[in-house]
Amino acid sequence: MINWEKALLDADFSFKLGQLTNMNVIEDYVGELVGTIYMHRHIYEREILTPRSVKEQIDRLITKGKAEIVDLSTLPSPLEKSLYHEMVTLLKAADAETKELGKNWGETVSLAYAKVSGIPYFLSDEKSLQALADEYLNTDAQHSITIIRLKDFMRVLVIIVLLTILYKILYILNVVNPHFSDATPKRRKQNNRYIGTDNLIM
Repeated sequence: MINWEKALLDADFSFKLGQLTNMNVIEDYVGELVGTIYMHRHIYEREILTPRSVKEQIDRLITKGKAEIVDLSTLPSPLEKSLYHEMVTLLKAADAETKELGKNWGETVSLAYAKVSGIPYFLSDEKSLQALADEYLNTDAQHSITIIRLKDFMRVLVIIVLLTILYKILYILNVVNPHFSDATPKRRKQNNRYIGTDNLIM
């Protein structure tokens, strides 16, 4: 069911999913759709302070080995650390509103880390982020970064939920009638009308 092998997770994306207090969407669904979730330490320690359930879900994913907290110290080589600093400087200069340890800093350091470490996806609901990544970071098609907006994630989630419901219905029908899936004849009469199985969309 994994759609995205590796992805960084932004604060705004986490916050909005955290508003769904009756569900653990980050743990149960983001954790299911993303192979490994990465979160920059700046976001983890300074930005996902509320709702409390967000950090709790991230912590459980870390315990399960599904999530990691990353920053400059987790980059393995001096070259990557140097490139990271260069990317941060480049992105900070590209956006006049970005303030170190302040506004847009989580997105800045996350994008820099994604570029240097080869993480292809960033779950963020910032509208202008894809344009920023395209202009300054996505110069190499093989190592480009795609921003997954919340609406994109929810679209995939809805499809998965609908498919899950469909599978459950088919399972129940097969339990009630074990011959449902291979019932014959293929055309059956219902309310004086014939319905062909060729018209069913599965």
